[in-house]
Amino acid sequence: MGVRGDMGNRRSVYQCESGKSGVVYGATLYEAPLLPFEKELIKTIGLSEEEYRYFVAEVRKKGKVRPAGYELIPDIKAELTTTVAGVTKLTALGQIVLGVTLTAVSMMLQPKPKAPGAIDRRTLDSITGRSRFSPTRGFESQADLADYGTPIPIIFGRYTGTEGGLFVQPPMVWSRMYSYGLEQSVKLMFVVGEQGYEDNNTTDGIVVPDLAGIYLGNTPLDAIYDHTFAFYWKSNTTKSGLSRLRAWNKRYGTIGGPATGDPQVGESGNNLEDAFDCPVGPDGDLRGFSSVHSLSSNAEFGCYEPIHNATPYKLQWQVVGNPEDQGDGHPGTLKKQSWERLKISGDRNGASGYRAGQGGGDWQNKLRSYGMDGTGRAYSRRMGIIKINGAGPTASSGIEEKDINVGDKIIFHISSNKIVQNLYGAENDNERVKIDDINSAIEEDNLAAEDALHLGETYMIGNVIFKVISRTKAFWNPDESSPGNQEVELECIEVPDSSLRRVGFVDVTKILNPSDGYVADIGHIDDSSTAGHDEHKPAPGIAFYPLMKVARGIVRNTRPCEVTEIGIRSKVFQRLSNLTNFQSIPQPAELKRLDEEAVDITTGTINSYIKRASAFSLEIKKAGETEWNVVNKTFVVVGSRPVDQYNFIRINHPKDSYEYRFTPKNGAALNDLGKDHEVWILAAEKQDSESRLTHTQSVGGESFVITTQAQRKTIGDIKSNKEFLNSYSSSASVFTESYPSAIGIHNRLPALDEEEENKVTAISEIGKYSEPTGISGGVRGAFGYELFGAVPSGWPDGAEKSVTKGESIVGNRTMEIRYTAVKYSLPSAMQTATGETYSWNIIRYEVLNSSTGFDYGSEFTITKDVGGSNPFRNTQNNQGTMTKAGIKMRIDGARFDNTYGGRTQGYLWEVLDNADNYDGQSRSVNRTVTEDGKTIRFSIEATSKRWADKEGWEDKPHWSGYSNYWSDVKFTPLTASPSTTNWSVGDTFEDSMAPTTDANPVAHNYYVDSWSDEDNSPPKLGIVYSIDGRSTTIAASASTNADRFFEGQSQYADVSFYQGVEKSSDSNPEHVIIYVNESLANENVPTYDKLTTAGLSLKASRRFSALDQIGFWLKKGIPVKRWHPDKSLAYGDSANNGPSNLLTDLIYYLLTDQVAGVGKTINPYRYDDLIDTDALTDTSKFLLKNKLFFNGVIDQAVNIRQFISDMAPNFLCNFVISNGKFSIKPALPVTSGGEIDLGAVVIKQLFTTGNILENSFALTYLNAEERKPFKAVVRYKEIKENKLPVEKSIMVRWAATDDSSSVNGQMQFDPVESFDLTSFCTSTVHAEKVAKFFLSIRRRVTHTIEFSTVVDDLILAPGDYIKVVTESNPYSAAKNGTVSGSGVITSASTIAVGNHPVSYYKSGTDEVVEGTMTVDPDGKVSDSTFHNSVFTIKSTSSSANVYIVEQLTMNEDNTVQISASEFPCEESTLKSLMAEDVVNGSFTISD
Repeated sequence: MGVRGDMGNRRSVYQCESGKSGVVYGATLYEAPLLPFEKELIKTIGLSEEEYRYFVAEVRKKGKVRPAGYELIPDIKAELTTTVAGVTKLTALGQIVLGVTLTAVSMMLQPKPKAPGAIDRRTLDSITGRSRFSPTRGFESQADLADYGTPIPIIFGRYTGTEGGLFVQPPMVWSRMYSYGLEQSVKLMFVVGEQGYEDNNTTDGIVVPDLAGIYLGNTPLDAIYDHTFAFYWKSNTTKSGLSRLRAWNKRYGTIGGPATGDPQVGESGNNLEDAFDCPVGPDGDLRGFSSVHSLSSNAEFGCYEPIHNATPYKLQWQVVGNPEDQGDGHPGTLKKQSWERLKISGDRNGASGYRAGQGGGDWQNKLRSYGMDGTGRAYSRRMGIIKINGAGPTASSGIEEKDINVGDKIIFHISSNKIVQNLYGAENDNERVKIDDINSAIEEDNLAAEDALHLGETYMIGNVIFKVISRTKAFWNPDESSPGNQEVELECIEVPDSSLRRVGFVDVTKILNPSDGYVADIGHIDDSSTAGHDEHKPAPGIAFYPLMKVARGIVRNTRPCEVTEIGIRSKVFQRLSNLTNFQSIPQPAELKRLDEEAVDITTGTINSYIKRASAFSLEIKKAGETEWNVVNKTFVVVGSRPVDQYNFIRINHPKDSYEYRFTPKNGAALNDLGKDHEVWILAAEKQDSESRLTHTQSVGGESFVITTQAQRKTIGDIKSNKEFLNSYSSSASVFTESYPSAIGIHNRLPALDEEEENKVTAISEIGKYSEPTGISGGVRGAFGYELFGAVPSGWPDGAEKSVTKGESIVGNRTMEIRYTAVKYSLPSAMQTATGETYSWNIIRYEVLNSSTGFDYGSEFTITKDVGGSNPFRNTQNNQGTMTKAGIKMRIDGARFDNTYGGRTQGYLWEVLDNADNYDGQSRSVNRTVTEDGKTIRFSIEATSKRWADKEGWEDKPHWSGYSNYWSDVKFTPLTASPSTTNWSVGDTFEDSMAPTTDANPVAHNYYVDSWSDEDNSPPKLGIVYSIDGRSTTIAASASTNADRFFEGQSQYADVSFYQGVEKSSDSNPEHVIIYVNESLANENVPTYDKLTTAGLSLKASRRFSALDQIGFWLKKGIPVKRWHPDKSLAYGDSANNGPSNLLTDLIYYLLTDQVAGVGKTINPYRYDDLIDTDALTDTSKFLLKNKLFFNGVIDQAVNIRQFISDMAPNFLCNFVISNGKFSIKPALPVTSGGEIDLGAVVIKQLFTTGNILENSFALTYLNAEERKPFKAVVRYKEIKENKLPVEKSIMVRWAATDDSSSVNGQMQFDPVESFDLTSFCTSTVHAEKVAKFFLSIRRRVTHTIEFSTVVDDLILAPGDYIKVVTESNPYSAAKNGTVSGSGVITSASTIAVGNHPVSYYKSGTDEVVEGTMTVDPDGKVSDSTFHNSVFTIKSTSSSANVYIVEQLTMNEDNTVQISASEFPCEESTLKSLMAEDVVNGSFTISD
């Protein structure tokens, strides 16, 4: 039936209200179902549904009066009321439309005077805080230090402009992280590699990379701003004399100040400042070793996931208007509004007279008169600790606290009771206020607690740790008909601090199940536990010992050290979500006035992040011990944003391994400490000296100094938040600083400049010296004789001997040198002159220690008196008798060294006396200094120890001449008179004296004679101290006053009365140990001699949040001696020494360098005898011509001989030892210019049976596996300028052959063999040639030979080509036969008449015999010698092959054994087939 049909049947619900037909657009009309009450209604009169619908439609139509012109618009109305049985009710749809209608009407109404009795509505202020915050930055990981003994990399290569270059990832040798509050930074130092060859005319070392070529992981440094990093580079450590990285070695980025890439380098711009330092040692020496690592476990710490311990629940505070006149003409107060007030604020613990469900006289007017005073009605959480060791509290309040011991047991009770439904009105009262929201919220907390209290779970209550040991119910469900109560038993397992061991518990009836349905109406008193309106109705507060899961952070030193610096990341905040804006709530008197004026109040809300304080303590113990020692300081992190904060705590301690434990202090523990307890609020972002707080404490009899950047406050300063206060005022605590509490070393006296403090690190011989002068021979022999004595006759040639001597240098300077010499044979003339066959040849001079004042490049002479027994005394009779012999030396290395043993030991000698007099004893003196009206008295304590027990001095006398020195020095200020209190942190004072030159040999021997002031007297010897801390006292306590404290301990408490308060400890620990710096004073300050070093200071950022491996793209590697004759062509410059990419130059460097190679084992005077430099020169031409370059890093320990042998084939070369000389030579014939020679091979010698010794020839064929064809896959690196390397590979195979075959019907393909050249090969050309060379070897070479010959006329060397003519007698069964006793021949083939060479065997004999067998014309053998034998006819073939000589060895009989491998050549032309393959071979090459 269509629409029209419906209309015809009077279905007017589908018609226009005019009753006329019309077109309806857009809307879909449907028949609304009747409501249940409508169906019941029509049943009473027997009306059909259709009739009823018609009725409703008609009524709506008739009730509508409309303007003309709307006839075609359907009348869609939402009625506000329905009438049922004569009762008018507001429908749900009517409520919605009414809201919209009133809003629209109010916008159109004009302001008019308030009508008598009308209600004024006001909305209180709301607060919406920031929801987005700038992110903070930290590192999520740390890089690892190189292991001890890690080889120093040798970086070798050169960028040609089109190929080559190197990408290196250097080992890290020093690392330290820093925390700056909202960000972190890290400083890393690297040993890039060996510095390479050096001489006076060459700038040595590795050139600094471009900024674009410095990578951290995959990200280049040029992608970030220069104020976020600083990059340092030192190419060498011997030219400047300043070997450590300094400020002036900064190459990129910025330094000096907080806004730079390296804030640790001073803003003064002191270019000599050490860029990588760490405070270590009692004298504050900054040049110690530092390493950083992160923890793999026990890194998080904090109390979290709190469970309320009887802390009440409060409703969200709302101001409920309760005017006497509601504006409806009916005077009086609605009970509903009164009950709402009562539910929120209470009635002063029943003072109104109201009783649940029954009213109580004039209670409503009394309640109105209170003006919603106090801070709210406290409803029981229905859970909490009710017993300790089986007993409940005895206090009348029902709330008690008790000290806990290990083993004590407590009961945590969860009640199944609920607040009665008629608390605020009878159940049949339509205006009653329900309490379902309270019951629901509390039940949710109960279930969460029940679920969390698992057996074995650990909780911290106050400052005491418990473990769950039992539960009355495995599962507890309060919705069951009779759920009962859940009780959980916990046992105390640890009391970390005996002074903090209280736990609170409550009476189960008074607090958890109060008869009135609530615990108390809380007043305005700021108290943690008894904050009721009167003493008879107290309630636990928000700091009342909640149960909290606990995590502790534990750090263990990985090595003995002197400073441990621990970085901490914290996220601490509170978030308020739609919480009442307590600050805007009117005071009771104001609310009463507003009630009288009939003003209705809408409470404002707050949505914001606010402050939270999270505290912890530090405990220390020596590694391996069990007793923890609590540091007497409480550390606090305060935060008001959901972002990370970065702080640190530094511990200076005796040199040893210790453990550190971070134990959280929750709000209950802080509350127990009291508001005047001092706390340190960590503030690493404050880098000023006033924020540097120090604390000294004895642990196990040893002094520990704890330092951090912090603000000194009290618990009272971190107690409250203004957001929970109403009409408040506050004042911070005030500290008064008193005597200095900590001092350190600021400088030593005299203040030496850089030049004066240069110590020698390397020397070299530049000539000889004699007296009388001009003696030409025997000077070195005489010098060596005085050092080493006579050469022992039984020692072999080349035997080494070392001796250490302390030498006096002009200017009262000293140098300790280890001389090493080898035994060598004297020339015959010198043997005749001296009567000696051997002498000492000094090959090494090692400087072990020196005084200061040396300059790089300066020269000096070491002389020895020549004694009468010295055989070299009179070797040159015509030049006089030698009285002195010496060596002229040059200083090749000098380093800056602020020597501990000089000035500090000289000062301690003056104030503590000679350490030799107190061996093993400790000594202490007090010193008093007055400067600028300030006085300080301090003690100096130290222990006398032996130099011989000090690392580095075990086997040698100390330069001071003394046996002992002062160690473990402690400087302690005395906080009493005569010290004054007018010092400031950062002040300095000087304690100095003129050295006693005759009695203080430390100062005399080391310094005094070289000092000079204007008055020509020695300067003062002493120490400039700095004031590092001051003792403090509290002059005024922190205070907070307010009319009402809705929460008194909101800043440090871990729970809240209210919902809508999120704390950062709700679900996770708030703190994480993110790094540990371990620092140690160096016995000898590392100088990184003859190394290239680099350093990076980097601030964490979005781009760099993890410390990946650093890498450098380098154009040039180390400088070496170059052997290619055309320097400009091969190297791009004319220098004899410099970067190279030729393997020949690398081999020479490895064989001769005394630091990176094996040069120390070779007499430097015999390099030419051991290395074939002519061959290196020739081979370098071959390498250059064929573009076979080495661009790589040797970063593993290698056997040099094996390395050369393994590497040579990858450059188409052979490793050759010829006449005792090492070299490499091309494996293919080459022209004089280095090109692969495709002409005839030059045969050095021909070998036949005429010159091959009988029975010495052996031929060995390669096995089948070694000759099997294959496809070569060669891997190499593609390196582009300042880019990360990309690994490439090519496949090379013979083009003329199929790489498959069929075996037993199965297809078999040639195997793939892979060759890894990625460590040095950077070009496709190189990779292709290597592949072709290896493929050719596999196809062409089939065997090797070995034979002996005589020495006479032998002119061979390894690498030469020889031709060997050989004969063979191949065996064939077809040529076998037998001869009978009558001479009859039996054979598979006819034997011709005549003579035949045969090998025959007769039964019963022991050997096969060769002979000539004659076959007679009758086909028989008449010679009886062959009768009854088996024979084979011999056939001889000859061949002439070319071989390449691999090895020549002398046999015991003075013959020469030659080993050679086949070198295939064309038979007629003698052209090398392998050379042809490499140059013109037919190969298929694919990527």
